[in-house]
Amino acid sequence: MSKKRKPLLPFLSLAALLVVGALNRQPLFSFNPVEPSPVPAPESAAGVWANWDATPQQVFADFQSRYGRDKMTWLRLNVWQRMRLPDIVFESDSRIVLGPTRCAHLSMKLQSGAGTTIIQVVSDGKTIAKSVRVGQGKPRVTTTSHSTRDAKSAAPDPLAVEGCCGPASVLDRVMPQLNNLSVQKHEHLIRVVGETTSEATKFQLPAGRPLRCRLYFDEKSHWLTRIEWAFIEASGERTFLEMEYRNPIINEPLTDEECIREFTFRIET
Repeated sequence: MSKKRKPLLPFLSLAALLVVGALNRQPLFSFNPVEPSPVPAPESAAGVWANWDATPQQVFADFQSRYGRDKMTWLRLNVWQRMRLPDIVFESDSRIVLGPTRCAHLSMKLQSGAGTTIIQVVSDGKTIAKSVRVGQGKPRVTTTSHSTRDAKSAAPDPLAVEGCCGPASVLDRVMPQLNNLSVQKHEHLIRVVGETTSEATKFQLPAGRPLRCRLYFDEKSHWLTRIEWAFIEASGERTFLEMEYRNPIINEPLTDEECIREFTFRIET
């Protein structure tokens, strides 16, 4: 593997907020240096944003009171991501299922300049199995045990590292990094905006790059719907990472048959 590719795993694990941590340094991306085209704002985020009277802490607390990791025993959702950098361009769609006793299932389809990659991560509560298939190649399967991590360990949660997590884990990771927070509102959306630097996020970007993070919440449900990361430049902002949490189904238990199907590892075709 070239030296250029080695830093990409920690960058992607953090930049894409742990969902693409499952990539495990596979040669998945287009490494041709190209200037990415600007990413247009989604229709839901377009328009005039007015200052809102809630504090960022109140917005985060409203979310955590409903969707904190201790509030959701079951979770099903879809996650969409798009990253555009001069040497990394990809788009992915994922389906995540989380259950009790550390059961989890992640299915991801990633499109890049290298083609299509299928990633699968399944935990039955004791063992985490991961399969990565690049293009038409054979799946590469690895397994790890939950027992290797003590419950009080400061080491990262292996399920979160592999991308099997919901937005609560993401907020726990992102919030301490942000400064100069403000809250804005437009129609049914509440937006929290904060600033940081590439060093604070540990993104594998040139040192000293100022960044802006925008977090979008639904006003009624308080669900975190969208996250954007952008470079702050003299000419304005340039979004380089987008992520959306779609179609959440919260605390709706699966049947025994569904649990067997979701939390038993089988290589997907």
